[in-house]
Amino acid sequence: MAAKKESKPFFIVNLTLADIMILMVLAFGTMSTFNSNRENLDLALLFLFAASAMYLIASTYARRAGGGRAKGFTRALNAFVSGLVFLVAPCIFFYHWQYNSNFASGVMLVFILSGILRIAAFDDIGSRGDAAKFYYTGMPVFWSPVIVAVFYLFSFGMGADIINGMLSLTLIIFSFLMLVNRDFKYLHKPIAWSKVKKKK
Repeated sequence: MAAKKESKPFFIVNLTLADIMILMVLAFGTMSTFNSNRENLDLALLFLFAASAMYLIASTYARRAGGGRAKGFTRALNAFVSGLVFLVAPCIFFYHWQYNSNFASGVMLVFILSGILRIAAFDDIGSRGDAAKFYYTGMPVFWSPVIVAVFYLFSFGMGADIINGMLSLTLIIFSFLMLVNRDFKYLHKPIAWSKVKKKK
């Protein structure tokens, strides 16, 4: 008797709530790049921070749903979206702002490549921690919108040459910190946020 063929799902993925929340992060990030390309930089920055806030919510929920660690497709999706929103979107913002020389393009390339390596390493080794805190090994990429906001505000009172020089140095240092094998214990989320309490 011939064995029955297993029925295949219609779509290649079945999205969970965590996946949908991560896709909302991508939507906000996409709106940021859209407004950057139209040189609506105030709106671009607003959407970038909306993406950051949604990322905090989504990643915390994904950890809770995964028992302390996002798993499988959700983890892969989170890594991909993190790269687009926290590496590519800020660079598009910088380009349409005033940071677009040949040297600046090289610095942004180093920043993006370092961030990709950091995300891949984090996807492999995860975070470390004690009983109370998760520690991020290497500077988390999701802090990049802070750099965008700080230098955008500085630009209203300082010249472009000074700002661009300071931004180049900051991005290079940030790129180095993303790759260094060091636990950043003050850039953490409490473990209690990410674990569901067991009922007694």
